[in-house]
Amino acid sequence: MPFQVSPGVNVSEIDLTTVIPAVSTTDGAIAGRFNWGPADKRVLINSEDTLTAQFQKPDSDNYQEWFTAANFLAYGNSLYVSRVLNGANNATANANTSILIKNDDDYENNYASGVAGAGDWVGKYPGEIANSLEVSVCQSSVAWESTLSSANLVFTLLQQVFLQRVQTHQLILHLVQILTFQLLFLLVTFYSYRQRTLILVMVLK
Repeated sequence: MPFQVSPGVNVSEIDLTTVIPAVSTTDGAIAGRFNWGPADKRVLINSEDTLTAQFQKPDSDNYQEWFTAANFLAYGNSLYVSRVLNGANNATANANTSILIKNDDDYENNYASGVAGAGDWVGKYPGEIANSLEVSVCQSSVAWESTLSSANLVFTLLQQVFLQRVQTHQLILHLVQILTFQLLFLLVTFYSYRQRTLILVMVLK
């Protein structure tokens, strides 16, 4: 610990900020088994949030690599991450077809014209995360179009009127039930009050 031989003023500057300043830092690199993201390609990551967005959260299989990268990003903002494949394939519309598209470059060079047997849709990256995606497509502008005839239109209007009347009837019935309950409560309360009054008069006599 430094000390002064004679009395004087000692000025110390301590940086208490927790944000990584946007200055040149040492570059790092790591390869790991991540659940999502491009494979066999260097991706520049500058924060833990970017790491999560690009390669998803850790699990019991890759927590060592993930937290190693996150620890580096706590002190630096330039980490090259490369995903190592662990046998995962891309999800396809046809479950019986297995296809591996590692990254965007692999798609542009080999599969831009289509993937035979895979269907209309293929997961962007290899991994089980894409298995939970569901795609709904309207084949044409008239695929869900329906023409109402005059009879169907009249039936639809009558149905709406009937539903409105049923709802109104149910509302009135509910109000009547509430009023009836309140009236019974008042009668019971009044009867109890009269009973207490009669008992008090008899005691006084």
